[in-house]
Amino acid sequence: MGLRITVAVFAVALAAVATVPAADARPASEKKEETPPPAPPPSGAVGHPRQSDFDTAEQLMASDRFEEALPLLQSILNDNPNDAGALTYVGFANRRLGYLKEALAYYQRAIAKDPDYKRAHMFLGELYIGMGEIAKARAELAEVKRICVTNCVEAEYLASAIAAEPAKAE
Repeated sequence: MGLRITVAVFAVALAAVATVPAADARPASEKKEETPPPAPPPSGAVGHPRQSDFDTAEQLMASDRFEEALPLLQSILNDNPNDAGALTYVGFANRRLGYLKEALAYYQRAIAKDPDYKRAHMFLGELYIGMGEIAKARAELAEVKRICVTNCVEAEYLASAIAAEPAKAE
């Protein structure tokens, strides 16, 4: 995935965090258990991300239109199933839509494909914060710091998000 796309999607993610709702306190039986819309069939060459689809998905996410961006991202992922960046952004869109279980699975797959992909660790840390699992978020922060030793905006961002979370019993 190109650096321009990665940086732009990261910027969208940072801007979107201010509007991320707090963890859902409803009992699990009342929480949204829907699955994301099915991915359209792939239309690009296998192994080559479609830049126009990335650009479109990026624009949709910048406008908080995650439901429309998700099928594009899933289609890109269909063409690039081992791309940690694509897995991460599908996870991000799922998280923003409230599909936390799916987001967790995508983030974990991204990290399995590339254990040093710091954005996957950062977004997974954010997911854990939203789930009230602060110790797990701190563990992801430690991973980001391991990967990115100096001048690491991802580590600074996740540390700030953890610090902003009220202390909770775990």
